[in-house]
Amino acid sequence: MISRIAYCLIFAMLAGSCSPSFPEPSAQDPSPILGCYVAPDAPWFVIDASTVKFAGDGKGVSYRYELPKVGTVLRVPMDAAIVDGRLIFTPSEDRFYRVLHTSAGPVVRVAFGKEGLLRDYQHKSLDECTG
Repeated sequence: MISRIAYCLIFAMLAGSCSPSFPEPSAQDPSPILGCYVAPDAPWFVIDASTVKFAGDGKGVSYRYELPKVGTVLRVPMDAAIVDGRLIFTPSEDRFYRVLHTSAGPVVRVAFGKEGLLRDYQHKSLDECTG
């Protein structure tokens, strides 16, 4: 009797460890999200084919536009922070920003600081970022 229970437990443990594997998020064509993004009281940024350029930083950083299990995200090595009451982007480890596709165009949702102050960045003309 005990050996039968032991076999059942071993089988259950082995069966439980066999979970489906999920592929890594795949890179997506970023062309639908290229352009200028602005949000109220927040620094603008521009996404081009290979970099994201933030207000006040002309060099830009590389990014990856991904499709994980739920929706699309922008993976960028910049942190959205609040410093002295101002919203800023600072270099960091990779951060993930949700990309929402609306009838008015793409929207990038950014949470600033530990407080998670949300800003929805709207897609605009390039003049609104550089002008």
